[in-house]
Amino acid sequence: KSAVIVDEIGKNFELGRVRFTGNDLDFAITNDGFFSIMTPQGERYTRGGNFQLDSTGRLVNSDGYAVLGKKGEIKVKEGTISVNESGQLSIDGEIEDSLKLVRFRNQDNLQKLGQGFFAPVNVNDLPTLSNDIKIKQGMLEDSNVNSMLEMTRMINATRAYESVHKALSRIDKLNETAIGLVKA
Repeated sequence: KSAVIVDEIGKNFELGRVRFTGNDLDFAITNDGFFSIMTPQGERYTRGGNFQLDSTGRLVNSDGYAVLGKKGEIKVKEGTISVNESGQLSIDGEIEDSLKLVRFRNQDNLQKLGQGFFAPVNVNDLPTLSNDIKIKQGMLEDSNVNSMLEMTRMINATRAYESVHKALSRIDKLNETAIGLVKA
């Protein structure tokens, strides 16, 4: 018997294309790193930077979980919000906080939790704050999946499977013929 098995399921942290949105609360990380989000299960990490303000003025993600700054949950008062390349958040030119941007020593050891969240598999693999992470305001990072490349790979895998299937069918028929000749 033969079978097709999954050799490995990995995570691809290559950077995706960054696109302009014009929304002051959209942020794209342009190198390695993660935003820190407080969820009911504790602090989680994401590259998704499509944020908004809730009714109390907290900066939240699309699920309503608080975006963390270096001082804790980020609360925004009325005014023009700007975030510089290093994640420093200002309102009307006055510095309020900085986005809590982190890196992990080994990103491959992160577990995917769904909703774009990641957490370390090992509790000792703590994130480290990084001042080298770069942010672009008014932009979002798109998926890093190249759909044309993946479609080509899928077609090649399907063709290879069909070729092997045809070869096995021919071998099966040859075996039947050989058995028929032996019995005769």
